[in-house]
Amino acid sequence: MKVLQVAPVFPPAYAYGGPPRSVYNLSKALVDRGHDVTVLTTDAKDDTERVRNYENPENFDGIETLRYRNLSNRLAWQNIHLTPMLWARTHQLVSEYDVVHTHGFRLLQTWNAHLATRRVETPHIHQPRGSVPRADGSRQKQLFDKLFGKRVLAEAECVIASSESEASQFSSVHPVGNKQIETVPNGIDLDKFDLLPDEGAFREEYGIGSDVPIVLFLSRLHERKGGGLLVSAFADVRDSYPDAKLVFVGPDEGAREALEQQVDDYGLSDDVLFTGPLYDEAKLAAYRDADVFVLPSTDRHESFGNVVLEALACGTSVVVTRVCGVAEYLPGRFSITAEPSESSLAAGIRDLLTGLNPDRNETLSFLKSEFSWAAVADRTESIYWKLLETEDEA
Repeated sequence: MKVLQVAPVFPPAYAYGGPPRSVYNLSKALVDRGHDVTVLTTDAKDDTERVRNYENPENFDGIETLRYRNLSNRLAWQNIHLTPMLWARTHQLVSEYDVVHTHGFRLLQTWNAHLATRRVETPHIHQPRGSVPRADGSRQKQLFDKLFGKRVLAEAECVIASSESEASQFSSVHPVGNKQIETVPNGIDLDKFDLLPDEGAFREEYGIGSDVPIVLFLSRLHERKGGGLLVSAFADVRDSYPDAKLVFVGPDEGAREALEQQVDDYGLSDDVLFTGPLYDEAKLAAYRDADVFVLPSTDRHESFGNVVLEALACGTSVVVTRVCGVAEYLPGRFSITAEPSESSLAAGIRDLLTGLNPDRNETLSFLKSEFSWAAVADRTESIYWKLLETEDEA
């Protein structure tokens, strides 16, 4: 099968977070399954640099990659990718492919690719990757949706959501028929968890005793992530576990000052640690030494939550609120799903502190079967074949 992936960013644009990694991992897994995959993307790299010295086409681990220049790298960092050469190339290429798979919702590349597929009747699979909600009430987003977004959701042969939670967000822009929606979870690169840091490395770095229970939050410090709810729940947990420590790991996106004030108001300043963001081995060390990992998100815009899979891959028990999309996939033997309330969250944390962490080998086996990129590619490939069979029947 010939697959054209259209994405605004692609490695080495790691500064853009999860999407470029996801597009790469999915494409690589499809190549490993014998498919011809081409990625149409831009030269965006980070907020100050572009990808330079590339050739078109470039063989990127077996993936044919075509990059085109953004007119403004500054606008690209704001998710406005102006790439007329990419738009033109898309229209030239779509008839050569069996399916077109676009990534990211409010993007001119996605709209342009959608128009190109309508011209040649190539099936269009769209994957928003959590970008549909309009939580900030932006007029620009509303205008884009009115002019372009509604048609993408209404006309694409398939819209992929990472969870039922994410799928429920689509109706805020345009109702999407149930037959159009397919659910495919986010993937995780389990190879990164083959060699974990030595047990106790994080505790030693931050002066935390080996017998001190650690409750870990690792994500962006944003109001919607539920850090304030976790502080309140932790204050409750401390009645049963007075030596416990709460650790916040992640970049500040406007919530840290309020969280620190809340911690002070509870009299917990000596028992709550803010490390800032951690990466690579330091992040894995935090996961490994934690007794419980918590993702306490408070609204339904947490369409998935890959950090939960990362914690499980390190052998750590997890508590997630039911609004997190990943909760839909997790069996009770590995996790506790709580209501986004202080009492429910505290009860879940206490239950896991009382018990043992799950068997890591069993956990890894589950993650491999459900969330490895091979498993994600298998589900995605099935969607492609289903659409092609429907097209043949028509």
